[in-house]
Order: sequence, then structure tokens, then C-alpha cells
Amino acid sequence: MEVVGWGETRHGQLGMHGPGSEGVVATPQTVQALNGKDIADVSCGSCHSVFVLKDGSVYSCGANDKGQLGQDRNSQQPEQITALETFFICQVSCGLSHNLAVTEKGKVLGWGQDNKGQCGFDQDGIADKRKPRLLRTLNSYSVVQVSCGDMHSALLTKEYSLGVTTPTVSSGSAIHPLLRETGEVTSLSTLPIVQVVSGGYHCMALTRSGTMFAWGKNSYGQLGLGDCDGKKSFPFLLKGMRTQGVQYISCGQNHTVMLTFDGGVFTCGLGCDGQLGHGQASNELRPKKVFDLMDKEVTQISCGRAVTLAYIASSGQLVSFGDNRSRQLGQLDSSCILQPSPGAVAGNWVRYPPAPGQRSICAIYSGGNHCLCVVGFGQHAVAQLDHREFPAWKQTTVIDEDFISRIVDSVFDEDVKKELQDLFSSASCLNRSFLKKNNEHFGSSRQNHGVDLDLARTSFSKLHTTKAKQHFLCICNVMENSLFPSLPMSPPDIEALRLYLLLMEFPLHDDSKTLFPIKMALGLARCLSKLQAVACKVLMAWWSRCQPRHFRRVVKVYQRCIVEQLKTKAERNEDDFIVAMQVLQQLNTVNNDNHEIIPFNFFYINELSDLLDLREHFIIWFQKTRGQDAFSPQLVLKPFTFCDFPFVFDVLTKSHMLHVDALIQMQLAMEKVQHSNLMQLLAGQASDIISEVPWLVLEIDRRNIVASTIQQLSHVKPEDFKKPLRIAFRGEDAIDAGGVKKEFFMLIMREILDPKYGMFKFYEESRFVWFNRKFFEDEFMFRLVGMLCGLAIYNHTIIALPFPPLIYKKLLNRLTSMDDFKLLEPTVARHLQHLMEYEGDDVEDVFCLSFEYSDTVYGTVETNELIPGGSNIAVTKENKEKYVDCYVDFVVNSSVQNQFGQFRDGFLHVCGGKVLDFCHPDELQVMVVGDESYDWDEFQKSAVYKGEYYHNHNTIKMFWKVFRELDLDLKKKFLVFLTGSDRIPIEGMKSLKPTFQPIKTGVHFYPVAHTCFNLLDLPMYEVEDDLREKLLAAIAHASTGFTIV
Repeated sequence: MEVVGWGETRHGQLGMHGPGSEGVVATPQTVQALNGKDIADVSCGSCHSVFVLKDGSVYSCGANDKGQLGQDRNSQQPEQITALETFFICQVSCGLSHNLAVTEKGKVLGWGQDNKGQCGFDQDGIADKRKPRLLRTLNSYSVVQVSCGDMHSALLTKEYSLGVTTPTVSSGSAIHPLLRETGEVTSLSTLPIVQVVSGGYHCMALTRSGTMFAWGKNSYGQLGLGDCDGKKSFPFLLKGMRTQGVQYISCGQNHTVMLTFDGGVFTCGLGCDGQLGHGQASNELRPKKVFDLMDKEVTQISCGRAVTLAYIASSGQLVSFGDNRSRQLGQLDSSCILQPSPGAVAGNWVRYPPAPGQRSICAIYSGGNHCLCVVGFGQHAVAQLDHREFPAWKQTTVIDEDFISRIVDSVFDEDVKKELQDLFSSASCLNRSFLKKNNEHFGSSRQNHGVDLDLARTSFSKLHTTKAKQHFLCICNVMENSLFPSLPMSPPDIEALRLYLLLMEFPLHDDSKTLFPIKMALGLARCLSKLQAVACKVLMAWWSRCQPRHFRRVVKVYQRCIVEQLKTKAERNEDDFIVAMQVLQQLNTVNNDNHEIIPFNFFYINELSDLLDLREHFIIWFQKTRGQDAFSPQLVLKPFTFCDFPFVFDVLTKSHMLHVDALIQMQLAMEKVQHSNLMQLLAGQASDIISEVPWLVLEIDRRNIVASTIQQLSHVKPEDFKKPLRIAFRGEDAIDAGGVKKEFFMLIMREILDPKYGMFKFYEESRFVWFNRKFFEDEFMFRLVGMLCGLAIYNHTIIALPFPPLIYKKLLNRLTSMDDFKLLEPTVARHLQHLMEYEGDDVEDVFCLSFEYSDTVYGTVETNELIPGGSNIAVTKENKEKYVDCYVDFVVNSSVQNQFGQFRDGFLHVCGGKVLDFCHPDELQVMVVGDESYDWDEFQKSAVYKGEYYHNHNTIKMFWKVFRELDLDLKKKFLVFLTGSDRIPIEGMKSLKPTFQPIKTGVHFYPVAHTCFNLLDLPMYEVEDDLREKLLAAIAHASTGFTIV
């Protein structure tokens, strides 16, 4: 191994004697004084150089006017700095006339010019520090990187603190004046910084995923921000470079060079000497890729004052460009070189590993006007540096699976405790941890968070063991007391938000013995609640791209927070409920906006009905929101009530709340009537007193059920629709205990669906009905259907109205999509999908479509234009998406706008109000037409037996045995036979309570069903085959839902 150098050497900065030592060295020459020494690191200042050996010793040479050599005299060749003999130095950085060195223990020493505080010492009146001294202000830190500019220094600690030493006033310096000596750059404190670099008077910071920040002098665009303002006092993001995958940065006096993970090179800043490599002597305000290096894989870069070196490992070539007045490009000609040229630095280099007698470059370095490189010979050559791979001693600490395994296997002592405290209190450390492999974490954006959540979950789960209990509790305490209070409301970049995803994989919801995880989750929720809107949107975008298993975990964490707080006997903190519910609200919004990552009912907190008086919560909510126009999901007024977050209620609870709402509104209406009556009585107008009935009673003519229903409902006051419904058929004495009402709904819905009215079109394939575009009845008929749906909800009655699910979306003002249309017309939807997926350019010839909709209406084909002039507009590759959208919109919306409008008005006339907004479309559907969540065990347990029948009666046992053997389709047909519907009420199958009544008519009789009462007259069969035969025959003939005899 040897060190070679070239360029200016008038001050001895190349460490050479002999020819050229007083001026320049035009081609690479060996630094003889370092022969046989193992070099670990080199740094070049303006007119001096410092060398670190692998044994930790340090040598220096060059100018010493400010004490930058760390010794008393000038030196034309490298001499050991004796003041550092007691330290093991592993890294050094040179500025204009000062230096910083880092020991193997992370301590920092400084020496040289310190008139502006660039060495980081307290001002003691001594401008030049000629002997290396420890920076006592950094004793509590472990430093992993230092970088010196002309009159300032930057450093990075193992704990992710980024610091800058600079004077409060600095001539030409653009460093922020509030960054005092060894002051922390707090605006970047939560970011996973992996490199900090100083130029002449500017700084660059690079994150683990290639995001760059720049600040300081910007007169020539060296910050790459697109302007040349004199200075930037705070770190600014280089937005355009986020996706380029930058992994290393080097800075010259007034220019900056970036190296990407694929070996590409970008430059920006001052270009008057060609140091940018773009073939012209002009400045670049934004990073621009060096064209002549685009087909090369560069592995090392280094900047001098106005020169750039780039090493291409695949060929072993070292190229240079920029100022060559002092031959710092390694060329005899002193002309500037404006772009990279192969073999610019002549040295007979070969690619690694070199053959015997050959040499290859190991590492390159550049300073003011001189350059140095470490060279290896033959089999003794050491592996080359690759700037895209930071050595371990330069890296900040990261939490990974190996660390977790090591910690778990360690005894919990003070050292382990301190290590856990250091790492888990650092946002920047967490934001760098568990990143995706193969550079997939680069280019962080709303579409890519870059975190390997599965790896994090697997690793963190090791902490949730008995032997790691103390470790686990320590981490919880650290995060609650140190990490969360330090998190900013406005993070500096997307990468600073990763910890919000990562910590959700921490075992927060599995520990049932302590409340530490709950406190931690609430602490994280408080931080989430304080995030600014932009940061929240990014986090929600990341949630939207999570796998269901990860998304579900976050939901479960905060569901447990709520439940555990409700279970505790201690005084409850209302704010804790609010922040936890706000997180769930954000997750619910993400879920709804992204086609349900997890089913909507996964947000139900089923324990609420047991732990709370939900009626009281509803009344509080009703009182505090009274007078507002509509329910707002973002509205959270105190006092806290769970009704501000209705998505946590199951459908049964919401149904009950609809009834509570109806009762309240009915009570308000009755109070209004009573007040009016009192006023009339006081005025002596007793004849005007109104008698208020607590029910909505409809007297229906069975022979003319539709007309009489319309006539009755047209006279009902709005508030009366909230009353319990009772039906009386004219000329009949039956008391409505529920059965008559059920029969009424069955009869009228069957009548309305009769084709003679032409109100609905039946779709054979899907078995759904939809509004008919052409109809002959009064539009009020659609309003009637809407009213009946509302009445059915309020009266816990299932009606047989086979609308597709999209109607419930439309009722709740939710957007419909092609997925909804597929359920109505599956075959047509498949054809439309085929059109969308067709990639050929001949769409017009293949499909022969225009913007028209054709349909058969009462035996006649009718055609409607989907857009004005649509009959003359062909469907092409360019407009096929518009055609599909128009087609679906025509069927679902525009062609039936009036019909649906009447239906919706009727529905909302009965069921309208803020409480309706509590519901999900699927929940509303269940309220109207029931569910298909069959639980046959529950159905059997709820059975009621009369007369001689009981659960162990032989006929009853035979019946249940036969019933259990039926397939699902026959079981559903039995429900139709018994109850009139194969759907289940929201209360579940237990609410059906099938009633068995014995009849002694002989085995030749069939079972008889009274659907209004879920009553089955079951002959007392003695033979199982007889029971099976008669039951199946009865089911087969049960086409109407009425009694079969």
C-alpha cells in the first residue's frame, strides 16, 4: 500500500521532497514518507493534509500558520502528531486551517484556526489551537462523522444528533446565526441522517433513503435548490433528488457532487472551471446528471476547491475535471477540463484486484488544490472503498432483528438500560430501522414508506416474552417519557413519519397484565393528534397501502385502548378517549376511501354496549349537536360521547339509536302539542284541543292495499312517522301484536313489485330489481316505497325488496362504482371490463360501439344518447373509459333520477336525520332487508314449544335432525316458508324464535306455517321419513311465504 499525490505542493501539503516540491506536481507521485504504512483515512485541507493510520496514529504535513498540523513547526513531509499518541483515531476532517478528529470511542478533538469557533471550543481569547484538544461539550455524545468547511464544522452523533460549530457572526458564512458553537440542527433531529458534508461555506445532510437537505452559502446554486440566493439559514429539502437514490455527497468550495446507488453522478453549483463536468463553464442551480459518466458505474467521488474526482471501479480508471492551474487534475496541460475524460489522471491504474506488478486505487481524496489517493499493489492490495457503503464506524445506530435478539438474550443491567434508552428515545434512530432491503426504501413518498413492517413485527415480538419483560417495560417508559414529547408537530420530511408506522408493530395490544402498552399507544395518539394536516395526509396515504394484517393491528391497538380505559376503575381522562378515537376515525376514513382494506365491521367495539350506557351517550350527543345542519365526522365537541364516532357501533346499536332518535323527536312533537293544548285551554278554546295518540295507526283496506296506504300516509304528519306502527285491516278484529304489521309489509311489497305497475325492472341474472326508466304510475308510488322502507327500519320489520346494494350507497350520498354495477348486471359489467382491458388500437372496429344505450322497453327497443350527439361518436381507445363511466351512470343514476329522487325523499321523510349518517350502506341494507349471517345453533336454541312439545320430544328431535341435514338452500327456503323471508333481522337468528305447535291431524297432513308469527303447526310424526317427506314438500310449495296446507 502506498499514497500518491499530485497538484499544488508549495506548502508541503503533498508530503513530498525533491523536484516540484516547491510548486506543483503534475502527475501522481508517491509520498515516500508513508511507504509501508497502513492508511485508514486521509483528509485534505486548503494547504495541508492529515493521514490516519490503522493503528490509530495521525500524521500531518503542509502549512502550519494556524497550528493546523497539530505541532509546533511546518512540515514538508508527514510527521506524527505526538499530542494524539494517547488516542486511537479512526477519522479526520480538514477545513481551511482547522481539523477535527474522532476517536474509536466517539470523542472529538480539534486543533488549528479557531477564531470563528470552527473547532467547537469555548472562546478563550486564543484564536489558534496549535495542539489537539478534546471538545468537552461533546463528552456526552458518541460522534461517528465529522466534516469541516472553511470556517465551520459539522458532525453527526451515534444518537442521530446533527451539530454544527460556527460563530454567531461569520464573514461569508451562511450558517444560521442561532446555531451556536456545537449547536444541534434541531429541525433535522427526527430524520435518519447518515452523512453530513461541509463545503466552503455550505452544508449538506443525507438521509438513509437518499433525501438531501442543504443550507448555507448559495451564491452559485451549490445547494441545488434552483436559485442562487445568497444564503439559506435553515435546511432546505432538495425535492427533485428524492427519487434518484443518492447515497453519498462530496462538497467543494462552491459546488456539490452526489453519487447514486447505481453509480450515477449529479453536480450543481459553480461551474466556471468545469468542475461540474457538463462540458461548459456555467453554473447549475439544480443537480444535473453528468452525461459522460452515465454509462459508467462510479463508486467513489471527491471534491477539491474547484475540482471533481470520480473513480470507476469496473475499469479502474480515475477521471477528473475542473480547475487544473495547479495540475490538480493530474494533467501536464494547465487548461481546465470541462467534462470527464477516460484516463484523465495518468497512473496506470487497473481494476481491483490487480495482478502481481500492477496497482489499483483503494481510496481517493481531494483538498484545496491537491489530490491524494491510496494505492494497492498486486496480492497485497486491499479492497477498494465504495462510497455507497458506509463503514460501520461511520454509521449511526440502528434497531434491527440482530439488535433485538442480542438485547433479549442480555441480562437487564444498567448498560442495557442505557442502550435501550438511547435508541428508543431517538426518533431518527427509529426512522432508520427495519427498512426494506435492496434499496426499496429509496424515494420515500406517499406511495412508499420504505418500512419492512413484517420484519419489525417479528423482531418486536421477541420483546414480548417473560425473560424480556424488564426490557419491554423500559422501552415503554422511554418512549412515553422521552420519545413522544420530542416529536415535532411539523416533521421536516416524510422519512420522519416512519416511526408512526413502525411503532404500531410494537406489541401494544397483546399485554393484558399491564397498562404500559396502553399508555404508550395513547402517547403516540397524542402525537398523531398534533401533527399538521400535511403530515397526517402522508400517514393516511401510507395506511391506505398497508396490508390488511398491518392495518387491522393498528385498529386493534386503539380499540383495546378504549376498552381498557372503560374497564379501569380510576378516573377517566376524557382527552385520552378523544385522541384514541380520533386515530380510529382517521383509520376508518382511510378504510372507507380505499374500498375497505378490512371489513367495516372490524371497527366495531362490541364491548361498548356492556361497558356504557349508550342511550345516555346518544342523548348527550343529540343535545350538543341539536341545531346543526348535518353530522360532521370531524366534529368533536365536549363533553365527549362515542356518538361522535359512530363507526364503532354495531348495526344493532345503530338501529336502537335510530329508535331513540325517533322517540326523542316524537316526544318533542308531543310536548309541542301539549304546549299548544295548554295555550288553547288557557284561552278558553277547549274545543281546539288536539288528542295525541302514541302510535301511528294505519287502517288498511286489504282489497285495495296500495291505494288505501297512499291515502293513509298522505295525511300523516312528519313527526308521527317516528311513532310505533300499528296496522288495522278494515273489517278485521285482529290486534296488531306484530304479526299484522308483518303481513301488511309482505302484502304491499308484493303488490308494488307486481309488473302491472311497471315501477321496477327485474334483472334475471342478479335477481335484483331497479327503477324502471319508463313507468305509468304516479311518481308518488316511488315515494311510497321509500316511506315503507323507512317504516320497516323503525319497526324492526324485514321487507322483501330486492334492491342491489348500490341503492343504500345512494341513500347515504356515497359514490357508486363499477363494482356496484357488477352486482346488478354481471354479464354487461364483464363486457365493459373487457372493453376497458382491451389494449389494441382497433377498438372502434372490434367493438363497433357508439355513445348510446339501447334497451327493450315493453317489447320496443329504445336507444338513448349517453352524451349529446352520442349516436355519432364512436367508442375509441382514447374515450373508452368515458364511455364506460357514462354507461354505468346512465343505468344507475341519470336515467332514473326522478324515480330515485322520489324514493329517497320518501325514505328521508320517515328516516331522515343526523343519525342516518351513522350507518354504513351495508348496515342500512341489513336494517331494511335483513342479513345472511346464519347461525343455526342460535336458531334452534331460540325455539319455543307449545302444548305437548318440548325440546326432547321425539317429533321435535326428529325435526331438528332432518333440518340439520338440509343443505343451505333448503334451510333458506324453510325460513321463507316459516317467516316469509330468508334474511335475518339485525337482532340475529335468536330474534326469530320459531314456535312449534302440535296438531293431531295424522301423518298424511303437511306442516303449516303462520308467517306472521313464525309459528309452525307440526303434526306429531312418529317416523323420521314421514316428517322429512312432508317437510320438504311443504318447503317446495312455499313460493309466496304464506300458509301452505
